[in-house]
Amino acid sequence: MKAIPAHLGNQSSSDNKFAKKCRLLQSWYRHTILKQDCGYGPSKTSHVTYGNMLKDGEVTGSNFLTPETFEYAKYRKQTELKGETMEEYRLFNNMLGSQPMCFNLFYPLKRLFERDDASATKVIASCFPNLPITKLLGIEIEYYPYPQDEYLNDKTAFDALILFKDNEGERCLLAVETKYVEKLGSNASRNKEQQIDIVKNSGRFNVEAFYNAEKGYSQIGRNYLLGLKYAQVHNYSKVFAVVLSPKENSSESEIESFKQDLAADYKHTMFQHWLEDFVSSLKENVPNSHQQWVHDFKKRYLDFTPIASLFNCL
Repeated sequence: MKAIPAHLGNQSSSDNKFAKKCRLLQSWYRHTILKQDCGYGPSKTSHVTYGNMLKDGEVTGSNFLTPETFEYAKYRKQTELKGETMEEYRLFNNMLGSQPMCFNLFYPLKRLFERDDASATKVIASCFPNLPITKLLGIEIEYYPYPQDEYLNDKTAFDALILFKDNEGERCLLAVETKYVEKLGSNASRNKEQQIDIVKNSGRFNVEAFYNAEKGYSQIGRNYLLGLKYAQVHNYSKVFAVVLSPKENSSESEIESFKQDLAADYKHTMFQHWLEDFVSSLKENVPNSHQQWVHDFKKRYLDFTPIASLFNCL
């Protein structure tokens, strides 16, 4: 990699190859598109600036692609429930964060659904062609089912939750885990009772899963189990779970590991989907009113052309 121009700000020596590209892209976007100076990071009390950090994002809304998305993110933070884990400084100022990316990706789709559910159904169905989506019922973002003791009794939340009917009229849900540069969390929850109960009684798991549930599942497993519990509480018949991430930040090994615990008839219900393919489907299927948003999302997160000359691998 060539020397980084000073105006792009500090980078991180601990980044892997893909994270380096993404941090540099966000640094370029901040300087060139947003025309803003670097902020401190990764936390509010940090004393070092980084190229991907914003200043006063809580006020400017610069971490979001539209003013409406910024307003919704503020609303979600202001109405945060006890147990939720939306870290304010990271949400509004860290341009590498998967959480603001999730808002940027799904809030325009949520608004489209509220205005034109048929159009939104077509769009979401095109993005997940392996799922029999015939009628969209709702989209939630950073959704934390409450009260927590009725679900997993921990801090697990859906990055996004897509509710729909399939071609048999069954009520279904898709639990979405979004990732940009981060890896899936490997920490296990302390509260395992609900997890164990779901694994033993859902009919979706093999015997080996009983032992893993007693040890406690990591992020990918808890996300799937939360989907199963939510379906039980709210009368949904079918549950699917997906990790949505760029191709260079694959979670396939973690997914395949978790799928070993699923009975054969349910292995297809957990899958990886590439963010690049998702965005391509959006571009082909969203109304003209949403084309600029898709263009801006791709430019912000996936178009590495502007920083290609700084990488000898591009």
